[in-house]
Amino acid sequence: MSTRTALFRPAILLAALGAIALSMLYLIGPVQAADKLTICHATSSEEHPFSVITIDEGATGFPHLNSNGSLADGHEQDILLPGIATVEDCFAAAHPSVPPSVPASVPASVPASVPAS
Repeated sequence: MSTRTALFRPAILLAALGAIALSMLYLIGPVQAADKLTICHATSSEEHPFSVITIDEGATGFPHLNSNGSLADGHEQDILLPGIATVEDCFAAAHPSVPPSVPASVPASVPASVPAS
């Protein structure tokens, strides 16, 4: 075996291992992205009732959550939603009785088909 061949073998092996490692990251990447948790942080503001915070589901040491995943003291009004959610998702979870087709400016006593005056 020549000196040149002896020098290239480790480089080829290292390149092959690197390619395998990158392909494994590609395969497990989407699974990790799906393991998200959204915290709808209640702000007490009528204009902006929630601040949306998305974290990894297995995150530890997050100030809104206890170590068992329940809401921490002072965050009882927060809402936890699986996956990646929006402010609209938070509002829908907080107000499940408000139909999405009725604008908030229409009084509840007015049917959705009657335009508000």
